[in-house]
Formats: sequence, C-alpha cells, structure tokens
Amino acid sequence: MLRYSVQLFGITVFAMGLIWFAGPGDASQLTAESLEPVLWADTVRLNVTDEAASSEIAPKQTRDSFFKNVKKLDEAAFNIRNHYMEEVDFSEIVKAGIQGMLSDLDRYSVLLEATAYENLMETTHGWYEGLGMHIEARDGRINVVTPIEGTPAYRRGLRSGDIIWTIDSESTLDMSSSDAADRMRGDAGTSVILEIKRAGIGEPVEFEIERARIQLKSVNYSGIIPETDIGYIRLSRFAEETSRELRKAISDLNERNVSALIFDLRSNGGGLLDQAKATA
Repeated sequence: MLRYSVQLFGITVFAMGLIWFAGPGDASQLTAESLEPVLWADTVRLNVTDEAASSEIAPKQTRDSFFKNVKKLDEAAFNIRNHYMEEVDFSEIVKAGIQGMLSDLDRYSVLLEATAYENLMETTHGWYEGLGMHIEARDGRINVVTPIEGTPAYRRGLRSGDIIWTIDSESTLDMSSSDAADRMRGDAGTSVILEIKRAGIGEPVEFEIERARIQLKSVNYSGIIPETDIGYIRLSRFAEETSRELRKAISDLNERNVSALIFDLRSNGGGLLDQAKATA
C-alpha cells in the first residue's frame, strides 16, 4: 500500500510540473492520441564552415585559403567514411567529388575515365597499334565493315562482310565491338590469330596477323568532283597531322587547276585547338 501511494504521489508531482512548464493549453495537447511518431535517423555531421557566412565580397584567394578549403573536403570525406551508417564505395565518393568540382566549370571540363582518355588520345595523336579495320557487332557476331587500305588487315586479305568467329581462340559470340577491338589491339610487332567465316566457305579460315602502327588520316578524301573543275576535301578531325595532310591535299588539287573548293566538315568531332587554327 505504501509503495502504491509513493508511485501515485510521483505521478501527481510529474503531471503538475508538466502543467507548470508547458502551460495548461499546451499540456492538454500532450496526450497519447495527439502525439505523432518520432523517426530517428543516423546522420553525419559535416563541419565545413569555421565561421558565419559574411555578406561582404570574399577576399582574393591565397595559397593558405586554398589549402584551407581543400582541408574541408578532406574532413567531409573522412566523416563520411568513418561515421556514415552504411558501407560506401570510397572510390565512387571521390569520383563524385571530382565531378562536382568540374560541374561548376564550363561544359568542356569533364572527368575522363581511362578508356575514354585513351580514345581521345588516339583521336588527337592520329594513330593506334592494331590491325587496321572497321568492325561492328551484328547478329551476335563481330563483322568486318572494311579494312583500312595499307594496314595489316588489308594486306592479309580480310574483306568487308567477313565474320570474325574467334580472337585468339575466344569466341566472339555476343561480344561487343569495343571488347573485340581491345582484344585485337596491342603492341606493334605482336600477333593475333583470327578465325574468319566468309560467305561461300563452309569452315572458318584462320588468319595470323601481325599488329602494326595504324595511321588515322584526318583528310579522309580529296579529289575533283566528276565532270567539274571543283575540288572536294573531307576533313574528319583536328589531329596532330591535320595541317600537314591538308596542305598536301590542297597543293595536289591546285596542281590540277581547280576553280573552287568544297571543304566538308560534316561530322567533324573536333580535336586539337592549334590544328583547328592552322586549318583556318
């Protein structure tokens, strides 16, 4: 009985204190029916500012202020790694941070992954090491679109329409064209074995082809339009050898006494700025 009285007295004191603290109007609303559920969530505290933002114009960036801002990035990254409630791929966090920094710059400032960078270098340098042919994935297999004249693939007799059945004994079934290109490229002087299925021949034919340095021409075509004296030059990119190729093409056309010149830049993907200026 005494224990029950003490408990009742405690509850009464707590209720009176609640009414005194919140006021009668507020206390009357704190009932079980009116209480909303409380959701708890794990959070990460990111202390990226040392002082309140000022409305004044920011001072000129100094070396110290630059490293101070870099330190904020470090703190944010370490807090995420050490305190976030789930496991995160830290390489993805770093990549997202880099992309975030680049997003405030112009639209030409982008992060290039290794493959994209290699493709860009190939385009601007104007060469790569491989077999020298255009391919595409079609009907689950890798097809030769056309070999490039003067390349190992051309000299060994590969033809447009050939189907590459295997690359170094690996089937090309459902292989992407980019994967097939990667397998056929390599250091100049090394070899790759292709099994080629050709129309009119029952079994695939084996070709061992030695890789070489393949030159990618900027001037895809230059000549005179038939039955006219008008020259035509097709320019596909601005690479390291573009200006030299273009000068030679124009010189050859001038020797043939053209009266006008069509300069075709359709689908030109761009490239090196100095070569674009030299072309102009």
